Amino acid sequence: MLLPRGDFRDHVQIDFPHVPGNDFAGTVTAVEEGVTAYAVGAEIFGHAIPRALRHMAGSKNPSMTTGTLAEYAVFEANTPFLAHRPSSSDTVMAAALPTVGLTAGALMATAAPFAANGYW
Repeated sequence: MLLPRGDFRDHVQIDFPHVPGNDFAGTVTAVEEGVTAYAVGAEIFGHAIPRALRHMAGSKNPSMTTGTLAEYAVFEANTPFLAHRPSSSDTVMAAALPTVGLTAGALMATAAPFAANGYW
């Protein structure tokens, strides 16, 4: 892992302590009062935006840039990239989906105008 090793220290300002990681999957262990979208025991997965991109996130949720390579992570229930894990997907598979899915979605959105105009 290049970032934790410090390979980009001259190019990216990171405040420490820093927990790396973007994709995650796990089980909800606690919810605040008033949260109805998730309950203790719910299986979830999602994506946290890297701290280096915090300024691009446009979100006031601190968890959007929380590292996910940890035993526990905190996410607000209204975090945009948080979802219930499909029962057909195990935890490892679900943790591998967010970045790949966001990349595929962006690629499809970019390619759609070309496909609509008969370029392929």
